[in-house]
Amino acid sequence: MTFSFLALVAVGVAAGLPAWRVDLQDLFLGFQPTTVALSIMAAAVLVRLNRGMPTLDWKSLEPKGRKNLTAKIVKLQQEYPRYY
Repeated sequence: MTFSFLALVAVGVAAGLPAWRVDLQDLFLGFQPTTVALSIMAAAVLVRLNRGMPTLDWKSLEPKGRKNLTAKIVKLQQEYPRYY
């Protein structure tokens, strides 16, 4: 991905103007409600994603579909590093 210098300056200005005008103490007061709102939105997204997933009842899938689903899950698992 390439970013233009103008886009970088625009993002810097957009981030700098509120930082210049908002007191740090007022900013900390907004962290808790913001965290609550973001966690509710994340939960809603996860619920919507879960509704679109097939059930894990293997009898409901054809053998070819089971192999494809299992292969995709294994591939997805390999993309994430293990920390232990």
